[in-house]
Amino acid sequence: MPPGANGIRQAMIGAASSAWCIMGCMGRIIGTTLGAILAIWIAVTAADGILATLKTFLIIGLIALAVFIVVWFLAGRPRRS
Repeated sequence: MPPGANGIRQAMIGAASSAWCIMGCMGRIIGTTLGAILAIWIAVTAADGILATLKTFLIIGLIALAVFIVVWFLAGRPRRS
């Protein structure tokens, strides 16, 4: 090995590992950010589905209650003879 080659080699290894760290850390940050956005999106979508289901059950229940009250009033009327 020529004199000083060890220093050049160390500098090249240091530059490569520094570049890898920048890209690796950046990839980790981007992955974490995208993962958080995806998790929030899935949570909001699930909450929307649950609220839509509850709203549908509420509307069906109110319709059933109205039908029950109408039938109850009609059944309590005296018969025409």
